[in-house]
Amino acid sequence: MGHRTKFYIVHILGDVGELRKSFRVTRFELRFLYLFLSIFVGSVVVMILLYNSISENYLKIEELSAENQALRKENQIVNNIRYEHEKLKRQNTKIRGILENQIEVFSETSELESSGKNLPLSKIPSLKPLNGKIISKFNEEKALKGIKIKMKESGNIIASGEGTVVLVDTTKTYGRMILLKHSGGFFSLYGNCDDIFVQRNEKINLAQSIGKVSAKRSNSFLYFEVWQNDKFFNPESLFVGN
Repeated sequence: MGHRTKFYIVHILGDVGELRKSFRVTRFELRFLYLFLSIFVGSVVVMILLYNSISENYLKIEELSAENQALRKENQIVNNIRYEHEKLKRQNTKIRGILENQIEVFSETSELESSGKNLPLSKIPSLKPLNGKIISKFNEEKALKGIKIKMKESGNIIASGEGTVVLVDTTKTYGRMILLKHSGGFFSLYGNCDDIFVQRNEKINLAQSIGKVSAKRSNSFLYFEVWQNDKFFNPESLFVGN
C-alpha cells in the first residue's frame, strides 16, 4: 500500500461562532503556517519593543535638547551682562581719557586738598541742577556713581556751579551729556539730556540754563554726577541747604 498523506482541516469561525470558511492543509503546510505566524508575531513584538525604545530615547533627546536650549539662553544672558559691564567700563575709561587729553592739570594744590571747603559755593557744584524728585540715590557700590532726578513736566537743566564746558557728547552710557569743569578740581556731568544749549569751551555762570529734560519720554530723567580727581561725591551733600 502507498504512503497516505495526512491532511488537517482548518476552520475559520465568525464572531458568533458560525463557520465562515474551512480548508484542508497538509502537515508540511501546517508547520510552514505555524513557522510563518511565529516569525510574524515575533517580528511584531520586536518592532513594538524597538518602537518603545526609540520613543523613550526620542523623549530623552527632546528633554536634553530643551535643557540645552535653556542653558544656552542662560549663558547668553550671562554673556550679555558681562558685555554690558565691560562696555560700561570702556565708556567710563573713554570719558576719563578725554578729560586727561583736554583738561589742563591743576596746580592749585591747596584747592584740590580742600575738597572745595574754602571756595565760594558758586565755584563748586552746589545747586540742584533740576527741580525734580531724586529717584535714584548716590551709591559708591554702583558702576555709575551719580543720582537721577525726574520731573513731572519738562524743565531746563541749570549749571550746578560756575565753570567751563569741556565736553558735549553722546554716549551709550550717558546719552546726550554735558561735562563742566569747576574750580578746585571739581567736575559735574549732566547726562540723558534731551536738548543742549551750550558748546565746548563756553564759560558758564551759576544757575545758567545749559540744557533741557523733556517729560514726554517714558524714561525721562537727568543723570547728575560730581567728582574731584578720582573721588566721587554724593551731589546731595554739596547742594545748598543740605
